[in-house]
Amino acid sequence: MGNNQILESLKSLQKTVTASGEGIKAETMKVWNNIFLLQDEMNLIKKKIAEYQVIMEKFENLSLTCGAIQKQWNNLEQSQLKCHMEISGIPSSEINSKKPITQIAFETLAKYDKSLKITDIKEASRRFRSINRETASVIDVAFASYEVKMRVLKLKMQVDKGQPVKIFVGHSLTQQNRNLFLQARKIARILNLKCYLIDGRTYMKNHEDIRGIQIRTSHDLQNIQSDGFTSYLETRKSTYCKS
Repeated sequence: MGNNQILESLKSLQKTVTASGEGIKAETMKVWNNIFLLQDEMNLIKKKIAEYQVIMEKFENLSLTCGAIQKQWNNLEQSQLKCHMEISGIPSSEINSKKPITQIAFETLAKYDKSLKITDIKEASRRFRSINRETASVIDVAFASYEVKMRVLKLKMQVDKGQPVKIFVGHSLTQQNRNLFLQARKIARILNLKCYLIDGRTYMKNHEDIRGIQIRTSHDLQNIQSDGFTSYLETRKSTYCKS
């Protein structure tokens, strides 16, 4: 092979290497461009995640606010029922008679509180509620004072002590408080605890204890079921109240 041929071969090889280098350079640039695009996309994703976290934080704050408002509203509703009592178990023949509901309520309660006057009852209304999976009539009684209501409840309990109960009386409750009390009473029976109400609030205690602890939510009841009442008391040292 002559010198000219060798030179031509070298030039050809140089062109090939140059072309390959340009190709590699171009491919490298494409890779870097893709990396930059991926970085932009990652930054966009991070931005969206940050925005989502802000939205979730606002949502959680809103949920807490709504929960607080709902609690306040429930407490307000219950405070308006402070002087109210519910009567159930009155025979249908009597409750469906032509007597005014207020008169029926008065005659029923006067059997237990001889000092009760018709003027002690501001108003009474008939409602329907599901009791033991059956629709039953309930009379809601609004007393002139809280003291009269509590006196009637106390005297009714004294008369009923050790006797079969046909007429039932109790505090008027909001739907939320009623549901909580019914759940608590069911669990109390299973765990051999005492469940009772004070001003519409649900309390639980061991039968031998003087004081009980307030049950605020169904979450409290879940903890009592899973951990046991004694263990639950260890985590709740406040909100005690005498029964």
